[in-house]
Amino acid sequence: MRKTLLTLAVLLLAGTLAFAAGEGEGAAPGDAVSLTMFGGLSPRVETLDSPENEYTVWMEEKFGVQIEWVAVPDQERKQKQNLLLASGDYPEIFWAGDFSNAEQMRYGGQGLLQPLNDLIAQAPDILAAFEFKPYFRPEITTPDGNIYTLPHFEECYHCSVRQKLWMNTTWLDNLGLQMPDTTDDLEAVLLAFKNQDPNGNGEADEIPLTGATGTWSADVYDYPMNPFIYNDGASYLYMNDNKEVDFNANKPEWREGLRYMHRLYAQGLIDPQAFTQNLDAGRAVMNAETTVVGSYTAGHNRMFPRDTDDSLWPQYRAVPPVMGPTGLRQTAYWPSGVSRGKFAITDKASDAQARKAMAMANWAYTEEGTIMEIFGLPTNSEGTVNWRYAEEGELGLNGQPGIYWGAPHAADAPPSKDRWRTELIFWHFDLFNGWVASQDIASIEGYERFLVVESDKYIPHVPPPDMRVPIGRGTTGGLYFPEEVAQRIAQIQAETQTYVRQNMAAFITGQKDLDADWDGYVAGLDALGIEEYVDTFQAAMDAAAALQ
Repeated sequence: MRKTLLTLAVLLLAGTLAFAAGEGEGAAPGDAVSLTMFGGLSPRVETLDSPENEYTVWMEEKFGVQIEWVAVPDQERKQKQNLLLASGDYPEIFWAGDFSNAEQMRYGGQGLLQPLNDLIAQAPDILAAFEFKPYFRPEITTPDGNIYTLPHFEECYHCSVRQKLWMNTTWLDNLGLQMPDTTDDLEAVLLAFKNQDPNGNGEADEIPLTGATGTWSADVYDYPMNPFIYNDGASYLYMNDNKEVDFNANKPEWREGLRYMHRLYAQGLIDPQAFTQNLDAGRAVMNAETTVVGSYTAGHNRMFPRDTDDSLWPQYRAVPPVMGPTGLRQTAYWPSGVSRGKFAITDKASDAQARKAMAMANWAYTEEGTIMEIFGLPTNSEGTVNWRYAEEGELGLNGQPGIYWGAPHAADAPPSKDRWRTELIFWHFDLFNGWVASQDIASIEGYERFLVVESDKYIPHVPPPDMRVPIGRGTTGGLYFPEEVAQRIAQIQAETQTYVRQNMAAFITGQKDLDADWDGYVAGLDALGIEEYVDTFQAAMDAAAALQ
């Protein structure tokens, strides 16, 4: 893999140099092309303006441009973008915009956004990125065959398998137990946590399993459902055995998953507070003087054991996906690195401006461009080293030879002037995992490596691509719908999420009966428009397949 990355890096670098040279790299200031660019201002960046921002100065000199920024705080970026587009007073370049799939179709169809296809055809590093990640180009191609935006591309390895269950291994050792392998094993371990005083204080104060609502993959019922039927916890869509889009939360297998969790709850194994408490409340219980939590669901380990010293969190390790009663062993998976559209060229840009902007975007997708966008200039004017390439013997997050070392950003550090953090990047799995890290996974310095090690337990159990609906970040992922259809899909999805989660809690806690109330629950789903929801996604997948 390292050889593959080195080959890719050489190709990217060669392409960047050729493309940039063709666009006047090193041009004298008087020959610079002026660009007005829209971007979000990160709280970690003082200003984007030249000459105050050293990275802006560096980019201007590298590409022979003079940049005038339309910069707004990140949290106001979408609102400001909409106002600019509605007024007609928008810039030539959106470097860090926020374009949904539907907006790309609308503004592209109106001619406000220029198609990027011809420019991309001359952008070797973007083409190399498409070849390296074959799903990339299809996910940013609209139904008319055009690409109107380039995205923030980030494949976060541990985020791709975020529905994790973390278990107290000290308690397992105290009771002479192994990590559970099946749903029956999980039930037995949780029973032991409840009844056998694993914290050794002589009190029945143990909470076998907890979670939280309204936070990242901490819902207590998502992990236990996957041994019964595929559950992403958001869209509730999957590909059935006929390779067709289907809805899971009305299937017999879903009811059996609820029946299993109800059995756990009835035995006092699931914390009643898990269905209502927020993350802060969960942390308060976790970080009490006496450890009382046996396991918890969360996207990453330190979401819960965070506010104590570093002796607690290493005790909790991820439970690999357990096998269900029919032999099913799987985990939900979000592999796509494609986020909403960031880079776009408007109809106000001249050919020269468009070529310059694409040269910059092309470079942003290289290894060096991505690292510099994240960490800033290698060394700033004050002599601070922000990043460097890995040295001999340094290992990355995946335990393989590292690619780069990047300085951790202190939470209380003042805003910098040596980077943009607008994050037009190509941070694929291999580059993400090439970040040099401590290999001591029980130390806070090795925490990112720890997350990779724990995620390695899940990756072998992800469903194959033809069994997944391509839902990524946002409502529709890599699929494109006209704006009115996208709004309808978002409405159905939001209402369905609320309905399914409320009913999961009701069935698990016994407020509703899985036999007497099931048909009424399914009828309620039908009334929300599930058939329309499924059919619309199927049509979008068919249309996307026709473009490939």
